[in-house]
Amino acid sequence: MSIINFSGEIFTYEDNYVAEHFSGLGLTYYIFLMGLEMDVMALRHIGKKSLSISVVGILVPLIAGAGLYFVPIRGVANGVGESLPMGAMFWAISLSNSSFPDLARIL
Repeated sequence: MSIINFSGEIFTYEDNYVAEHFSGLGLTYYIFLMGLEMDVMALRHIGKKSLSISVVGILVPLIAGAGLYFVPIRGVANGVGESLPMGAMFWAISLSNSSFPDLARIL
């Protein structure tokens, strides 16, 4: 018996490309709607302690994400695995921008 792979016929590259872009657009729209629900007046009454906690909550994952990008590349010989700053920036931004309440609402 041979196994026939229908995934290439059912889910073509073009269909996946369109679905990926629509899912990104839907996620952007959903985050925008969550931002519309935010109470702006609460920002005026924020204290110094909560402001410092929020700044540290962004900076620590930002620095950790940039640092973690270079960990697997350290053992690679020079010239072969030259690390790009764009990859470190991607890791830093993705780790600092993914908040648990937003992810929980999406799931």
